[in-house]
Amino acid sequence: MNTISEQSIAYIPVDKVRPNPYQPRRTFDKMGLEELAISIREFGVLQPISVRYINGTSYELVAGERRLRACKMIGLETIPAVIMNLTDRDSALLALIENLQRENLSFLEESEGYANLIRDYGLTQEELAMKVGKSQSTIANKMRLLKLAPLVKKVIIDHDLSERHARALLKLPDEQLQLKVLQKVIHEGLTVKKTEELVDKAIQHLMDESK
Repeated sequence: MNTISEQSIAYIPVDKVRPNPYQPRRTFDKMGLEELAISIREFGVLQPISVRYINGTSYELVAGERRLRACKMIGLETIPAVIMNLTDRDSALLALIENLQRENLSFLEESEGYANLIRDYGLTQEELAMKVGKSQSTIANKMRLLKLAPLVKKVIIDHDLSERHARALLKLPDEQLQLKVLQKVIHEGLTVKKTEELVDKAIQHLMDESK
């Protein structure tokens, strides 16, 4: 990645900054954005966003999407930016690392971010772990969550269930059973421990039926 000497700060047109395709965060809190927009209107952008050149007049966002969105909300035409000289891979890594450091990613967004980097840039789990400051086992455990069916993941996100709830469901063999258990977990507000017990009972029931 580039050094400080390879960076410059400038005010650039808001409409010339395109999103980072590797931004791991998929949802942005509307109220939080509105509060940030009010703060920016009052005090300005206190921390520049980070971008990289795409060509002479266009940029790709590396970090700072909330600030960029807030500026658009209040109609600002320019935004202060650190202009960086980055490869595609380094840009993707920085986008993920910035969000991890702010601890504002959901566990599924984090998992998808890891998977995208491994798929598109040929990183091993060990290499990625070193770059983001995590253990290899943490990366592996996060990525196992992506085995859950898309609808199951959506229900988990919509109902704000924890990573441990999601991990318990991985024991179940198919989407239909996962959704059935999820319905009971949500309806009864089950804790992680109760969810794990319910999953074990469901598996035992399947084993008994197969005898």
